[in-house]
Amino acid sequence: MRGATYHVMSRGNRKAVIFEDDADRRRFARLLGEAAGRYRLLCHSYCLMGNHYHAVIECSDANLSAAMNWLNGVFAQYSNRRHGRSGHLLQGRFKSVLIGDDIYLRAANTYVLMNPVKAGLVEEPSEWKWSSYRATVGMEAPPCWLDLSWLNWVFGGRTLRDAQLSFKEFVSRPDGKNLCEEALVFGDQTQRETVRAVIGTTLHQARLPREYRALGRPALSELFPRQLPKSDRNTQVLRAHVVHGYRLAEIAACLFVHPNTIGRIVQRLRTRGTAGANEG
Repeated sequence: MRGATYHVMSRGNRKAVIFEDDADRRRFARLLGEAAGRYRLLCHSYCLMGNHYHAVIECSDANLSAAMNWLNGVFAQYSNRRHGRSGHLLQGRFKSVLIGDDIYLRAANTYVLMNPVKAGLVEEPSEWKWSSYRATVGMEAPPCWLDLSWLNWVFGGRTLRDAQLSFKEFVSRPDGKNLCEEALVFGDQTQRETVRAVIGTTLHQARLPREYRALGRPALSELFPRQLPKSDRNTQVLRAHVVHGYRLAEIAACLFVHPNTIGRIVQRLRTRGTAGANEG
């Protein structure tokens, strides 16, 4: 889609390692920059892990598939040649999540850059050299193909440096290691309600990372007040799981029932295609 922004991901075939050493990561980063130039992409952030990578990419043209196929294909050829392998390096087609109307832009970039922290590889995102975090917060010069304009849009400030410091403070909060899981929504109550409406009406069946579904979500105690009729309870079960991203076990613990019971409720309501169905 022309002008659209995506969170893109690719994983090694059968979850195998795709970056075996720093030379592999350096080559991939160069290819990512070359893809940005070839296909007029704006790369807002990226992170190279062991068996997968993430990036947030804005497309000037409707050519994401062409760009990603080129990037993955050229890197796979290089990797197979260098390491004396044959066959598929990456697992199928790349995955992508559309970041609609910039609502999830901060959450997506935070999720990407906090990935090594979430994986337990480092304590601080600045310690992981194979992401754009250090350039994003101004600790080093960004490559020419890394676009940081999103920082000003999300965090404001008179200068890019102001926005960089705001982002650094954001991810350095005491709960910063959980930001990639909580991904608190920005804006006032109206903005939060807008986010919830978008997820509930247009993205409830999308393959979104759970972190996006948790944007500014209400507590389970708010979703399940006491003396809630069973039909209303079941409606809230489906909403808590599908819209707000709560795990079945979390919902079950709140309601003091077995997770299998919650699973049956969710499955039945999805099958019937109505939020008014009642679990017997």
